[in-house]
Parts: sequence; structure tokens; C-alpha cells
Amino acid sequence: MKQSLSARKRLVLSPSSPQSPDRPGGLGVLKKPVRIALYGVGTVLLLGALAWALLPVWMERRLPVLVGEALGRPVQLQAVRVQPWRLGVELEGLRIGGPEAGAAPLLELRRVSAAASLRSLWHGAPVLSELVLDEPVLRLARVGEGRLDIDDLIRRFSQPSDSKSSGGTQLAIYNIELHNGQVLFDDQPKKARHRLSGLELALPFVSTLDTDVEVKVHPRLEGRLNDAAFASEVSTQPFAKTRTASLSVQLQPLDLAPYRPYLPADLPLTLRQGLLDGRLQLDFSQPAGQAPQLRLSGELGLQQLRLGLPGLEPDWLALDSLKLGLKDVQPLLRRVHLEALELRAPRLLLTRDKNGALSLPGAKPVAAPVVVGGRGAQPADAGKPWQLLLDRLQLEQGQLRWQDRMADAALRVDELQLKAQRLQWPAQWPAARDTGLSLDAVLTQDAEPASAPAQVKKAAAAKAAKPAAPAAPVLAKLSVKGRWI
Repeated sequence: MKQSLSARKRLVLSPSSPQSPDRPGGLGVLKKPVRIALYGVGTVLLLGALAWALLPVWMERRLPVLVGEALGRPVQLQAVRVQPWRLGVELEGLRIGGPEAGAAPLLELRRVSAAASLRSLWHGAPVLSELVLDEPVLRLARVGEGRLDIDDLIRRFSQPSDSKSSGGTQLAIYNIELHNGQVLFDDQPKKARHRLSGLELALPFVSTLDTDVEVKVHPRLEGRLNDAAFASEVSTQPFAKTRTASLSVQLQPLDLAPYRPYLPADLPLTLRQGLLDGRLQLDFSQPAGQAPQLRLSGELGLQQLRLGLPGLEPDWLALDSLKLGLKDVQPLLRRVHLEALELRAPRLLLTRDKNGALSLPGAKPVAAPVVVGGRGAQPADAGKPWQLLLDRLQLEQGQLRWQDRMADAALRVDELQLKAQRLQWPAQWPAARDTGLSLDAVLTQDAEPASAPAQVKKAAAAKAAKPAAPAAPVLAKLSVKGRWI
């Protein structure tokens, strides 16, 4: 009996017994982390279920009211869907009303999808891992000189904030996408309408939080402005030791005539016709601790350009095409390096009236300099002067017409051909060895002044009914060639 009791004591008090209360890591201790994990998972699932069930109802009711009070415009929202597993929310049928009752909505969005990131807890600032806007339509209108239909919103958000915080807004939005967007602009004073349609935008992020290093992104932008298509791509490394970015823009031929009402009325030249196209690339770099560098390169083109002077019926300048090649333009350093300037069939009209006034853009009588303290007033220091380098200049089939009312003479230069290489401004001497110039032209007497009065034009029309007279005699043929050696 004693042996049996002794054996049972050893069994009970044995360190290897799983029933020993003093054993570290016993069964009771092993269950505790499991219970904590189960409680945590259950809490998350419960909160997710509550958010999925209750949050959409609350947002559908309260979100339009809160946004409407902030904007001072009526706001409508059709549906809200919450996706707790990705901390996401989707809004459908969002509408922000116009400036008055019955007006078209300022903004319409078919769908907005956003997802938050857990990085928000780390940074103490909102961080969105995704933002997608589907079929947004923005309507703007100019209702008068210097007045827009969103002036109430501009005044509301331009008021100083009551917040005492002086720091900038901390925000990070990743994976931004916009699909099939539209911007409709109604210029009521000019009775013109413009439309930006088919807008596709992709941006990797917009962030004020310096959290990522050596991030390579390739955003894009596509769309149509009225009838002209455009597309661009961007490549950037904003958080590398040397921050770099590259923006490429391509513009299909754009008719400039519809935009004439937006040009300042006091311009010395009036745009009558023209098509603009181009391909530009903007490169930005900023090494650590150094000044930023900005370079512009690419090509710009103009076709069927016509410019006029106020009060002068015929075109002052017209040309079939102009091509400008930008090789290395650095506006921050005031350096302009052009690869080529090509002009095809330019036609220039210069006149002098009976009072001796020339038909030049902005030509005005020269005022006497203002004398202060016995010296002429000096212009303010404009800083470092601009430097210009043109690799190649080519002009083909040019024409220059000179109409002199004061001397009752009319001359014309036809078949104008001009070629030049390595032109610099300010000029440097000695010039580069490859600097050259060649000029060919034919000088004749103009048969009829282009700006002749109405009675002269009637007489010319009567002459046209008669047999054609011999062509105007050639006064001179000019050919000049030169090169720096």
C-alpha cells in the first residue's frame, strides 16, 4: 500500500507530467495566443460585417448632405458599396448641381472607387492605394468678362482657413485612373463651345509623403480637344538621389481659328488662320543640393498661317508651312538651341503710307526718353541675357512686297531662297567655321499695290478684262553666298 501511494505521488509530482501546474508551456498557456487570435479574427469579421451592412446606408444618407454643405451646391448619390477586405468603397451616380436650380450639373461621375492603405496608420495621414474615376463629366461656363459659373466655389475655398496648423497637407494617392472623361466649356460672351472628350489619365501616385525611393512610373494622358487628338507619356524617378522626370506630348493638327476670341484684343497682329501640330519632350532633373535643370526638345509646326494688321485688309504675313526643331532649350539658364527653322512659301507685305508710317506690328511714334537727373531713364536689369543658337535656317519660295505710297512705288522680291548655318545671338566673333549664308532672289516691279484703294482696285479689274499685258520687267537678280573660314 505504501509503495502504491509513493508511486502515485511520483506520478503526480513528476516534472514530466502534463498535469503539473508549474510546467512552463502547459496546455493552459498554449491556448491563450490561440484564443487571442480567434478573438481578433472574430472582431475583424464582425466589424467588417457591420461596415458592409450599415456603412453604405449611413453614407447614402449623410454623404450628400455633408458634401453639399461644404460646396453650397446640391449633391446626389445613387448607391454606395463598401468592400472591407480591401478597405475600399465605391460610389455610384454622384452628381454635383449647377449654379442655379434647373441648370445642368457641374459634375457627374458614373462611378468612383477608392481603397485605403494601412500606411495611413503609420504616417498619420490619408494614404489611398487606389482611386478610379469612371466617365466623369465636368461642365464649365464663362458667363461674362472675367466671370465663371463657379465663382461661388472659388470664393468659398479662397477664404482663409480657421485652422491654426501651418504645415502643408499630407496626402498620398496611388494608382490613379480616369476613364472616358469629358470637360465641356461654354463661352457665352463669345458664343463658342469647346469640348475635351475621350480623356484617359493614368498616374502612379500624387504624394506629399516621401516614403518610396527609386520609384519608376509611366503615366499617360490621352484625349481629344474639339477635333484634335493629343497624347502624352511621362517617366519619372522622383525619389532617387537625382530626381528626374520626362514628359512627352504629341499634338495632332489643331485648328487655331476657334481660339481667336481668347486672344488679347490689343495684340499688334490678328490671327486669321492656322493649324498647329507638334511633338515636345520636357526633361527635368535636380541633383541633390543643386539647382534644377529644365530642358525642352522636339518639334513644332504651323501650316496655312495667315496674320493681319488691324485696319489692313490683305494678309501682312502668310506662309504655307513652318517647322521649328528644338534641340536643347533651357529656360532656367536662358539658353535656346534650335536645330532647324524651315519656312516654306512665306509672303510678307510691307507698306508705307503718305505720312511715312510703316506697316509694322505695333509701330508707334518713338517717344523721347525721360530724363532724370540729366540722364536717360535706364531699364531695369533683366538679369542674364538670352543666348540663341540656330543650327540651320532654310527659307524656300519666299516673296516680299513693298508698297510705298509716299514715293508712289511698288517693288516685289520673288523666288526668295535663303539658307544659313550656325547663327548665334549675341553674335560672337570670330564666328564658328561652319557658319554660312546663301541668298537668291529676283527683284521686279509690282504691278498693283495690294492695299490700293477701292477705286484703284476697280480700275485694275477693268484692265483685267482686256488682253494681258507683258509681265513686269525683271529689275535685278541677286545671288549671295558666303562662309566663315
